[in-house]
Amino acid sequence: MKGINGDYSGNPDLLVSERKKGCFPDKQAFGNIVHNADAKDSTVIQGYWGDESTYFRLTTRVNLGTTEFTLYSLLKAGSGGVGGGKVTPLLRTFGTP
Repeated sequence: MKGINGDYSGNPDLLVSERKKGCFPDKQAFGNIVHNADAKDSTVIQGYWGDESTYFRLTTRVNLGTTEFTLYSLLKAGSGGVGGGKVTPLLRTFGTP
């Protein structure tokens, strides 16, 4: 796809500061960027983006005595409603803080 650039594309510091406030770009801002791009590209991807997901990341920091490590997990929430869905780990990695 060509021509999908936001005002932040050339300014990574702006992107970082806006993401500290919450999800950025939000759905409306991203939609404006897409619609201002090539009309053909806009139509092709219309149904493939949103602001809801069943995937989320969990970062767990653990201290055992003097040893510290971090567990990063990519999780997928299943269906079944609140409390009834199964959460499946898709990827786990270890690191240090």
